[in-house]
Amino acid sequence: MKIYTKTGDKGTTSLFNGKRVSKDNPLIDLLGELDSINSHVGLLLSVLDQKKFLNEAVLLYKIQSMLFSIGTEVAYPKKHKELKLLDITETLEKHIDEMDKELKPLKNFILPGGSYEASVAHVLRTTTRHVERKFINKKKSYNSKDVGIFLNRLSDYFFTLARLINHKLKVPDSIWKK
Repeated sequence: MKIYTKTGDKGTTSLFNGKRVSKDNPLIDLLGELDSINSHVGLLLSVLDQKKFLNEAVLLYKIQSMLFSIGTEVAYPKKHKELKLLDITETLEKHIDEMDKELKPLKNFILPGGSYEASVAHVLRTTTRHVERKFINKKKSYNSKDVGIFLNRLSDYFFTLARLINHKLKVPDSIWKK
């Protein structure tokens, strides 16, 4: 099977149900944004020292799978059962709490950056917030009430992960100054 089909050459693409829609359809845009998060998670996994960050790496692989599940729900909500994301959201919260125990409490805003790995996590945070806003705008179309909550917590996780990465790599946070 060839990777290219030429069926999208005129600016349309096919959904899971076979319906063709314009590639600038908000649904396709949202799917592309979810794919962007997933690709950035893959980038982070490729640059992260997985021995030093084993727990985080395991969770990042789970997050990638969950993002694919959300994509299938978004692409064809009537075919899929409502996604139950409470467990993975609670897992994110537990990881955030565990990471926070290793970090100094925040007293100032910090600038995104530090190590390359932490910078990727900050890009993930902002990309996730972007997707969350798009999802909330289109929420009435999807079965899952948990997706917005999951995306909100996921961005919190990426923020805390960025701080933890910098901490473990002994790179200080950059404090925002007026």
